[in-house]
Amino acid sequence: MTGTLMDKATGKAVDGATAGATFTPKEESGTVTVTFELDGSKLAGHDLVAFEVLMRGDITVATHEDIEDEGQTVRVVSIGTTATDKADGDHTVAAAKVEVVDVVSYQGLTPGQEYAVTGTLMDRETGKPVTDGSGKPVTAGTSFTPEKADGQVSVTFELDASQLGGRDLVAFEVLTQGKATVATHEDLEDEGQTVHVEEPKVPENPTTPRLLPKTGDDTRLGPFVAAMVASGSGLVALGVWELRRRRRDDGWDGDDPDDGFPHIQRGRVTQTMPDLGQGEEVIP
Repeated sequence: MTGTLMDKATGKAVDGATAGATFTPKEESGTVTVTFELDGSKLAGHDLVAFEVLMRGDITVATHEDIEDEGQTVRVVSIGTTATDKADGDHTVAAAKVEVVDVVSYQGLTPGQEYAVTGTLMDRETGKPVTDGSGKPVTAGTSFTPEKADGQVSVTFELDASQLGGRDLVAFEVLTQGKATVATHEDLEDEGQTVHVEEPKVPENPTTPRLLPKTGDDTRLGPFVAAMVASGSGLVALGVWELRRRRRDDGWDGDDPDDGFPHIQRGRVTQTMPDLGQGEEVIP
């Protein structure tokens, strides 16, 4: 059995798309599989039709070559993705709770039929899926029914990237129709699918305490004022105590208003002078 893939639009064979299989049937009726391997990256949106020729030796036994046969036809579908930060549309996100939007471009879908696209965020360094707080992979997806064969659909990932500073996150996408995988885009090196997580910003002097408010600062002044008043009161009390101590050392006990030393009466400082003998000069 020898097969050739034909481009339905041109009616010509696809370059390099041939395959075959040799078999010995055990019964007069049965099936045999022929597998084609090809690069379909440049054939997105094209319909490819398999032509088959059955031979025994050099004799052609049967052929199946119908360019309109839908049973022999496959459509080449391709997808490409562009992942960006939802906040500003660039390829860099903060090390915080963020949203990454992956725009999936498709070619060759069948209008009016339902498809689903499912994405997973991958860590480029480890090659493994990024996980959330519960250890589950960060995924997102949506279902859609295209009106045209070519178009776009968006998938939005929500994640906490606070512990992913410096990492590159790559969006992998799988396009399915029912249970069948139609196309995939899973390339860790694709910059279009990648967003970079910024390193967290560290304060210039994180260990230096901030004691005093600056001009225009909204720091509450109450605690600072209270501390200053308490400090001033303590200094005054210490000064009074020291003055009284020195007076006692000089013989004043603070009780006799006539002992010749200054003391406080009802908020005034008074001086009582002792009697001086006659002829002695008093100097005020």
